[in-house]
Amino acid sequence: MRIRILQTVALLVMSTVLWSSPFPQAASRRHSMMGFSTSAFGLVSIFEPDLRHADPAKPRAGFGVNARGEVIIAENFRILFGAEFLSQSCSFNSYYFAPGYDTKYDHIYDYTHRLRTYELHLPLLFRVGLLPNESNLNTQLYLLGGYGLKIEGSHSSSITQISSGKEIYNGRVDMPFQNQIIGPAIGNVLTGGIGVDTKFNHSDQSVFFELVYRHALSKYHYLGYNESNDLLIFNRSIALAIGFRI
Repeated sequence: MRIRILQTVALLVMSTVLWSSPFPQAASRRHSMMGFSTSAFGLVSIFEPDLRHADPAKPRAGFGVNARGEVIIAENFRILFGAEFLSQSCSFNSYYFAPGYDTKYDHIYDYTHRLRTYELHLPLLFRVGLLPNESNLNTQLYLLGGYGLKIEGSHSSSITQISSGKEIYNGRVDMPFQNQIIGPAIGNVLTGGIGVDTKFNHSDQSVFFELVYRHALSKYHYLGYNESNDLLIFNRSIALAIGFRI
């Protein structure tokens, strides 16, 4: 009788241990088809205006947030989709062809343009895990890459005359995309990056860090205020993000 009782108790203990083990949870993770993540990031933007009509641009701080859905195709492969809001900034010296100001292209750039952009990106990305059996690992390493649309928001610029130190304009500026997809407010962008994902004890929840490079395929056409400028600007950026995945 005692032996049977001990056998029963041992069987219950083993069942409890196996039931509470993290590995079945990892297996359920592999069978999950969907996920969600969100992150915030700081970024450094590289603006390259046409140097025939401007000095090289100086980068200024930018920021952004995003939200992504994840379709889990295989253990090490996912398709990501969602939306990203980005604000980028730079400053450069150029002309200002408003009435009463510059009248000719003489390569004397007496006006500083402090530009800030606001955009909505709609990326389609592919996530490839670099470590085998990543669903059983608390830390994962992966690559990101894909293509997306970028939708123009409200852009602003502060324009200051260098020789007098006087701010002559501060407000919204026109800046459509040169290579348009559907209309002047829609361009496109390539995205690539690397990330590290750390799970909370093999659960579906994790915190991640990403280093992301965005390469615009559509140049900005900076028209300034009331067509005071006519300048093409190429743009790319590097962002460091921290986020949460479920």
